[in-house]
Amino acid sequence: MAFTPTAEGPPGKSIRRPPPRRGRLLAMGLVLLGLGGCAAARKGDSPAGLPDEEQPRDITMPELKITAGPAADPELAAYDDATLHEKGLAAFKDYDYPRAARFLSRLNSEYPQSEYAESALYHLAAVKGRNNQCGEAIPLFERYQIKYPSGEWWGQATLSLGLCKTHLKDYDGALAEYDRVLRFLPGSAAGVDALFYRGEVFLLQERWQEAKEQFAALIPRSGLVPSAIIEAHARLGRAHFGLGEMKEAEHHLNEAVTIHRRESRKAIIPSRYAAEAAFYLAEIKNQEYRKAPLTSEKDKLESQLETKAALLLEAQDLYVRAVRYGDPLWAGNAGLAIGGMYRDLYDTIYSMPVPEELTPPQKQIYRKELHRKLQILLSKAIRIYEGNLDMAQRVGANDAWVASTRKNLEELKKIYLSEPLIEDEPDSPPGPGEPGAAPSPASGSSAAAPPPEAG
Repeated sequence: MAFTPTAEGPPGKSIRRPPPRRGRLLAMGLVLLGLGGCAAARKGDSPAGLPDEEQPRDITMPELKITAGPAADPELAAYDDATLHEKGLAAFKDYDYPRAARFLSRLNSEYPQSEYAESALYHLAAVKGRNNQCGEAIPLFERYQIKYPSGEWWGQATLSLGLCKTHLKDYDGALAEYDRVLRFLPGSAAGVDALFYRGEVFLLQERWQEAKEQFAALIPRSGLVPSAIIEAHARLGRAHFGLGEMKEAEHHLNEAVTIHRRESRKAIIPSRYAAEAAFYLAEIKNQEYRKAPLTSEKDKLESQLETKAALLLEAQDLYVRAVRYGDPLWAGNAGLAIGGMYRDLYDTIYSMPVPEELTPPQKQIYRKELHRKLQILLSKAIRIYEGNLDMAQRVGANDAWVASTRKNLEELKKIYLSEPLIEDEPDSPPGPGEPGAAPSPASGSSAAAPPPEAG
């Protein structure tokens, strides 16, 4: 849809004109016929013979806004329908969507009965959809559906309409479009695509059971290309993950990764769904890490911390594998998750109660030493978030993802630079033998108990 400029006059512009007066036209007619005679000028009349009330005066009119149509494009005006179609499709194939829209829009408006009109309408809608202009694409796709119910691109137009509605979070509308394809084009390639897109909508709605059934039915289907099989396993694994069925989720996620590795040796296979599968394999390990207990009980703390740190490192390794696929979405999500784990471990350890057997001075030493040792966790998380922001700038990640990363980074930097929390010191240290007094050096326990090691 072309941008329509508006032409505006200066606001508050005065238009000079005489006020209307009853009988004015009759008097002018008499003068023209020579019947008016010469009237003597009266006091206060203008040099033209008009009384004061008829003198021209300023009248302030409201601001005018005039909507103009698009300016004529000399280049486009010189082309016939065949040339416009040829140049529009060439720009479309070169991903030059603004230029494609110019040619195709002109063809649609100037040559509605052309033999190329159907193709122009579909490809113009596709241009808008691919350029993330779904608000403009939807009415174009709907016009195509109505005007060409048996058209060459009807299936693709309906699928694309569903994708645009999904993008705008009109999930029920999207499902209706996919069901329409399945009803009128069963068994076609568009129908298979509709099944995948239906499953995707179920995942977005967290309708895990329906998504599980949808993708489970697709995996044994014959004729699927390797990339489609990888997608089905990855999405089925994600549905199992949503249902809390971790064993089944791990099986299908590993299948997606394994098939991608095998098929990539034969041909170039898109990595998006393998990256998604790798990410959710890491999420499974992340859940194990978060569920691992960590208490302040002296006899359990060391072994529990060792177990939790080991799970963190395993999850981190799996997230890094997801990053290596190079998919911006899942690499970004993996980076956020790694940074989040280090922040979680820091918060968990730092919030643990100080051992009760320590004296107030020993508690201060404990806190200072704990803060020093945990800074390594913060520094790792900071480096990860900074790497995420660098990647975001390279790939043009969405604003919400960048804002989340930047917020986490700023919070961690504040914590990293902050002073350790120190409990209030007593007015005067207790004397030997008094409650809370530090043991004497001879007892061999004057130093504060060392805080737990953090990785």
